Amino acid sequence: MSYQSVNPYKLLKTFEHLDDRQVETALEGAALCFEKWRQTSFAERAAVIAKAASIMHACVDDFALPTQI
Repeated sequence: MSYQSVNPYKLLKTFEHLDDRQVETALEGAALCFEKWRQTSFAERAAVIAKAASIMHACVDDFALPTQI
């Protein structure tokens, strides 16, 4: 069984069903990432966000294009 993300006009994306082990693995990974980020200093976080902003500004035309599914 799959799940779909649909806006009123079109199908955005289809997601395949995950079994219990896959869900547990994803949750464990998310928890580990959260703990690492939570222990990251404000200055380090700011540097990551500034880098992301720089990439977005440099590629603004690419990000503005509609996505293809």
